[in-house]
Amino acid sequence: MAALDPKDEIALLHEHYKDTFTHILDREQRRDRLFVVLILMFGLLALQVQYPASVGGVLGTMSLAGIEISVRNLPLGALLDVTWLLTLLVGLKYCQTALAVERQYPYLHRLEEEIASRLGDPELFCREGKAYLRAYPTVLNWAWFCYVILFPLAVLAGTYLLITLMWRELDYSGWTKLFATVMAAALLVSFALYQVIPRLGRAAHWLKDRRKC
Repeated sequence: MAALDPKDEIALLHEHYKDTFTHILDREQRRDRLFVVLILMFGLLALQVQYPASVGGVLGTMSLAGIEISVRNLPLGALLDVTWLLTLLVGLKYCQTALAVERQYPYLHRLEEEIASRLGDPELFCREGKAYLRAYPTVLNWAWFCYVILFPLAVLAGTYLLITLMWRELDYSGWTKLFATVMAAALLVSFALYQVIPRLGRAAHWLKDRRKC
C-alpha cells in the first residue's frame, strides 16, 4: 500500500481530530445535563424521605407508553423505590459519560502532537493540550475539584444519609426499604468505581514508586 502524501496525511489527521473533538463536546453536554438531573433527583429523594405525604399529594399524572398513570395514587413506598431506580440509572449514565470524556482527552492530545509534529512547530497545534493547560487558572482547578472530587463524595454521603433516614424515619414495608437500599448500594458502587477506587489505586501506586526511590 502506497504511503499517503504528507498533506493528505495532515488532512486525514485533522478530520479525525475534528470528529473526535465533536464527540467529546457532545458527551460533555450530555454529562452536564445528567449532572443537573442527578441533583434534581437527589432533591426529590430528600423531599420523599422528609415529607413523603406532601410529595405524593402534589404529583399529578404522567404518560408512559401512551398510558396515563396517576402518580399521586401510587403507594408512597413504591414511588420512593421508583425514584431510587431512576436515580441509579441517571447516576450510572453520568459515570459512564464522564469517564468517556476523561478517556478521550489524552487521545485528543496525542492527535494534536501528531499534527503539530508534521507542521514543524510543536507549539502551533495544541489548543486543547499544552496551550490550554499552560498558566491554568485557579478557578478552573477549583471547578475540576468540585466536579471530580467534591461531587462524587457528595453523592456518596448523600446516598448514605438518605438511606439511613429512610430506615429510621419511614414506616414502609421491609421489602420497599430493601429495594431502595439495593438501588442506593448500586449507586454507591457506581461512583466508587468511577472515582474513589481508581484514585486510591493511583495513590497506592504513587506511594509504591516513592518507596523505591
